[in-house]
Amino acid sequence: MQYIRPRIRNQPHEHRSLPRQNRQDIQRFGSDGAKSIGGVKLFKIKELIYINHDSINPEQYPDQEFIYIDIDAVENGTGKYSISKTIRGKNAPSRARRVAAKGSTVISTVRPNLKGFAYIGEEIENSVFSTGFAVLQSKNEQVLLNPI
Repeated sequence: MQYIRPRIRNQPHEHRSLPRQNRQDIQRFGSDGAKSIGGVKLFKIKELIYINHDSINPEQYPDQEFIYIDIDAVENGTGKYSISKTIRGKNAPSRARRVAAKGSTVISTVRPNLKGFAYIGEEIENSVFSTGFAVLQSKNEQVLLNPI
């Protein structure tokens, strides 16, 4: 199980060999790995969002025209993206598979130092995103609704 903060194992004797900061984390979390700190509840990411929830294979629609959003279509570090590239289903690259609905956030998993991310504020009809993106969709209307 991965939490936003590291989960502390339920073995009290183990903390003696850890560096000072880790021992302090155990004291804050408690040896039972509680999911709150300082009164703030912690969640597993998968409890809040879907990651790559929807996909499509454009090749199944050979004559359909799609707006293809690949890594190059997202401006580094700004959150802006271009919808100018179109492809036919039969000509779609094998990595054209992700679907991003309105309210999704896309984050490039390829060369993350380039800061390729975008908030999809409006539905982009007939669009398909590269598998080089992680598409995050909120499970709760109060998470990921507004761009950062």
